[in-house]
Amino acid sequence: MSRRAVLFWSIVALIRLIYALIAPQIDPFLQKDPLHGDAKFHDEMAWILSSEGRLEFTKGLQVAPGYVWLLAGVYSLAGHTPMAARLLNALLGLLTIAGVYLCARRFFKQEKWAYWAAGLCALHPQLILLSGWLYTENLALPLIVWCFYGLWTAQKTYQWVLIGLGLGLLCLTRANFLPLLPLSMLALVWRFRKAGVPRAALLFLGAVLMIAPYLGYLQKRFDRFVPIALGGYVFFWANNPAADGGFLPELPETVEIAGETIDHRAWTSSENPVDRDRRYMQLGLKWISSEPASYLHLAVKKAALSLSAFGLQNPNHRLAGSLLRAGDILYWLFLALAAWGLFSNLRAQPFELGLILGLWALVWVLIFAYAGGARTQLPVMPFLCIGLVLGLQRLHSMRQGRN
Repeated sequence: MSRRAVLFWSIVALIRLIYALIAPQIDPFLQKDPLHGDAKFHDEMAWILSSEGRLEFTKGLQVAPGYVWLLAGVYSLAGHTPMAARLLNALLGLLTIAGVYLCARRFFKQEKWAYWAAGLCALHPQLILLSGWLYTENLALPLIVWCFYGLWTAQKTYQWVLIGLGLGLLCLTRANFLPLLPLSMLALVWRFRKAGVPRAALLFLGAVLMIAPYLGYLQKRFDRFVPIALGGYVFFWANNPAADGGFLPELPETVEIAGETIDHRAWTSSENPVDRDRRYMQLGLKWISSEPASYLHLAVKKAALSLSAFGLQNPNHRLAGSLLRAGDILYWLFLALAAWGLFSNLRAQPFELGLILGLWALVWVLIFAYAGGARTQLPVMPFLCIGLVLGLQRLHSMRQGRN
């Protein structure tokens, strides 16, 4: 490794580790509440698991346990110390950046462009802020990046099984990324034709080995099949007459659907939490089917929140984001140039870029199904950094051609 490479990675590591230490002092949301948003529930679940040895769903069954398990391991070693979790997030962020560098090497002949992509990922404001929050994306992002790198480079049998295990762990961290497994399998069959079938089977085997024990645990505990986590309540929370594109702090006690005033708590009442969650899903679908025009209007709000650099899901926090609205112009430029860079190179590397664009499409499906917000685009953000550099490189080549 050259001196410049050592210097680059040393600076990146220092930036991320220092930020993890000072995040509660400089992040305005963490200043008010060091366990902001979902972090409160992840912290509670991890500490209960670490100290009492039981998995308690303090936020309900919509939380997949992968990141909670990791936090519990940290708390078992360091005690109930969120700062230790933030340092873990910094290390996970470094894993993401290293993965971005390796992925970028697939696209650029000159190594300097890969360093540009990794540097952008290291300094991306949203990704830096994420490391201060105890959110599941901290584990999901490195898993996505390294699984994609594995899909692009794996050759041996055990490697395909390992990638399947990684995708399984990703699903156990963010259950809404379950569709990535069949998407990856189809991509392998498309790329390798008949030779892709056994590779896809090994991928599936690895994922099943990772996921199946937890599915068995949930079946035994709740006497129902649960696909890792449930999204019915969250779905209704994001799709109801009072929804605004994000998540309201509290749902109203009653909602009007198809001309009927419904007490949603009574309507979904059940002793089994799985049945209750499924009824919430039915209620959300009932509203969409009875008010398609209202849902389309809501979908526009979801998209607007997701296309804002500071699109916060909680409406009580959006004043801070509105003060930084000028940053949206830079964010739109970033997204546009990144999308252009990815699409313009699709013919040259259809497998690699097809997977990235498939991931981005899945992100948007989840946005329209659930809620919008800047956070929703985080899973694809490392690859958008690569897309931005691809776009800049193409602009550079066009300028040289004119000269």
